[in-house]
Amino acid sequence: MQHNHSSYKPLITILCFIMLGTLILPAINPYNYMQNFMGLFLIIFSYFKIINLNEFAQAFRQYDPLGKLLRPYSKLYPFVELALGLAFLTSLNLQLTGVITAIISGLGAFGIYQTIRNKQIIECACLGMVFKLPLSKVSLLENLVMCGMAIWLVVS
Repeated sequence: MQHNHSSYKPLITILCFIMLGTLILPAINPYNYMQNFMGLFLIIFSYFKIINLNEFAQAFRQYDPLGKLLRPYSKLYPFVELALGLAFLTSLNLQLTGVITAIISGLGAFGIYQTIRNKQIIECACLGMVFKLPLSKVSLLENLVMCGMAIWLVVS
């Protein structure tokens, strides 16, 4: 039986994330719950986007203001999300990490709000396109909470 090598992409990606997690776990400060939550959230959500990067980017451009303006940003976004997650987990330059997270989450929330307000019915790209979810108030809340937590980390 002949196998398509691309069918192993999810498995290889999962193993890479596990290896990354194994390398950084000793650096996690167990008392920074919000920071750790944000880091793990961003890493796991980036994984789902990276699985099918092209389909994610196409869906993301439908509502993200920066994705609409700069097409390459749509393909870069999951890797930015991954880098931010790793930065949160390792406490790497938390001020800058928080500011960048607040900006991209805020922009995302703005784009989602506009889409909902205009009554457009499209799929949310938040979990890549692995799970088919509608863009909704839940998506908006997700972005607003991440933005709020990032701002909280910056000012505290």
